[in-house]
Amino acid sequence: MKMKRLLSSILCRSGLLLCLLLLDVSAALSATLQVRCPRESVTAKVTSNLPAGWWATPQGAALRGVTVLNVGGQWSLLCLYLTAQRKEIGVLRPYPPTYRRCRARKAQLDFVCTK
Repeated sequence: MKMKRLLSSILCRSGLLLCLLLLDVSAALSATLQVRCPRESVTAKVTSNLPAGWWATPQGAALRGVTVLNVGGQWSLLCLYLTAQRKEIGVLRPYPPTYRRCRARKAQLDFVCTK
C-alpha cells in the first residue's frame, strides 16, 4: 500500500491527467470483488430425526456450476454441486455487503461483484 501511494504521488507530480487516470483505475479495481464458492466439494446428509430402523447415507457432491438468484427479493450467489446420482445441491449466500451487482462466471466457477 505504501508503494502504491509513493508511486501515485510521483506520478501525480508529473502530470495531472496521468494522476487522475491512475486514481480512476485504482478506484475501479477496489470496487470489484471476486467471490469463490466455499468448497470444491461438499457432503450432504439428512439432519431430520428418522424413525427407528431408518438411516440415510451422506452424499458427496462436486462443484459444477454458479448462478445469481433472487430468493425472496434478496439477490444471492448460488453454488451448485452435483452428486454421483446426478442430484443437485445448492449452497447460497447474499451479495457481499456494500456490493450492488454480482455476475456468475461459469467457466471460472466464481462470481465477480461490483459496487
